[in-house]
Amino acid sequence: MGPDRGIARTGGLLLRKPVSQRLERIYRPAESTGHLSRFIVFRSFVTAKPEPNDVDIFFVDG
Repeated sequence: MGPDRGIARTGGLLLRKPVSQRLERIYRPAESTGHLSRFIVFRSFVTAKPEPNDVDIFFVDG
C-alpha cells in the first residue's frame, strides 16, 4: 500500500499539498528498492494540524 491512502486522508487540504508531495518523493524510491516492508508516517502530518511543516517517517526494511 503506498502513501496514497494517507494522502487521501490528509493531503487534500491545500496547505498540506507540498508536504504530501515531499512524502511521495521519499516513498517512491524507497519502495522501488524491493526491501521496504514498512513506511511509517507519524507526528504532525497524521494529526489534524492544518499546516504541518514536515513529514516524520520511519523506514523498515525486510
